[in-house]
Amino acid sequence: MTHPNDMRDLLSDPGSRTCRWRWRSGASRFGALAVASVAWFGPAQGDLVAQERPGALGGALTGRVVDAATTEGIAGVEVRILETALGTLTDSRGAFRIDPIRAGTLRVRFSRIGYAERTETIEVAVGQVLAVTASLGQEPVELPPLTVAVRSGVLDRAGFYERRAQGMRGHFLERRDIEDRRPDAVTDLFRRMSGIRVIHGGIYGSQVLVNQRVTFSDSSAGCEPSIWLDGIRSTMPTPDNIKVEELEGIEVYTGANAPGRFNDICGVIVLWTRQRRTAG
Repeated sequence: MTHPNDMRDLLSDPGSRTCRWRWRSGASRFGALAVASVAWFGPAQGDLVAQERPGALGGALTGRVVDAATTEGIAGVEVRILETALGTLTDSRGAFRIDPIRAGTLRVRFSRIGYAERTETIEVAVGQVLAVTASLGQEPVELPPLTVAVRSGVLDRAGFYERRAQGMRGHFLERRDIEDRRPDAVTDLFRRMSGIRVIHGGIYGSQVLVNQRVTFSDSSAGCEPSIWLDGIRSTMPTPDNIKVEELEGIEVYTGANAPGRFNDICGVIVLWTRQRRTAG
């Protein structure tokens, strides 16, 4: 709360009307607060403030919020009378008005990001208009640390990260994910994926199957997904035709939920190599 260090009363024009000005000013660690109150006891002409007579609620609060260092108006400051629903935002010049307000002791809060919040207590008499000039001191805003994610240029150009960010229902493995799993063959990467079965052996090597019921509790072997290599549909019989060290990323979609051109009723395995290869 600001402690007044200056108070003056002026009684003027006793013949036609009575006007009493009360001026209070002071300073706090948040900046200065100046309050000019105007109370009219007779008819007034030609004065905009004097002509505005608040109703039974008491009075009005008007004023301006300025930067303590530059004295320039601050836009977007929330001015709120605590313990009430009354409040407003300052305009581009830092000006505001709350009208009407109840008479009595009120606590007014001024707040905006980047400035120290301040709360002041004011006294409002019936029929009184308080003109407030409040200054706010800037304070540093603590920001979260900068987050840097290193992306693969190959996968970025292929739309891999965009599809993952869009929440596409699939499995996404980047190069670091592949290295963390330490597979001996590409098909080893599918072991931890739900709804996927790897059948080892056979004429053409290990085979990857998708069960569209997600589990393999039934006797069906599953559905064989199509394989795409660097964005082109491939005829290779098994993903193991590609060496693990050649892979930059993998996308796996079970069922007919693959995006765009990759869509296939049995599911899709999309392989992205570190150096673009020709699909075989």
